[in-house]
Amino acid sequence: MKKALKSLILPVKDIAAAIENKNPAVLSRLPGVGARLAEKIIAELNGKTAKFALSREDQPLANSKPVKSGAAVPFFDEALEVLTQLQYKPNEAREMIDNAVKNNAKISGVEALISHIFKNEHSANPVK
Repeated sequence: MKKALKSLILPVKDIAAAIENKNPAVLSRLPGVGARLAEKIIAELNGKTAKFALSREDQPLANSKPVKSGAAVPFFDEALEVLTQLQYKPNEAREMIDNAVKNNAKISGVEALISHIFKNEHSANPVK
């Protein structure tokens, strides 16, 4: 646990983005993380950290106001809640969800939807 805490010299958003982008070079910059451990971290956590990679910097990951919607997509409300917890405005989150569903009608769940949104966001703003 102490080793993990000492390794958090980068923002959680950047670490999560490195995991989602399968970028071991970024993870290897963390204290105590070499190339082999970076690859292991990516193998274990890829696809599970998109919501952290999407978080806005300097914002808490909790939102006291739940957002309701009557969208036709069965997992729309859950995805909207995740994005608003990550400090996206409700209208912005709805637009991101709508665009992701339009661009990929085969999205079958909230995790796939959030991952798709993450990839779209980070293709426009890659991590350095």
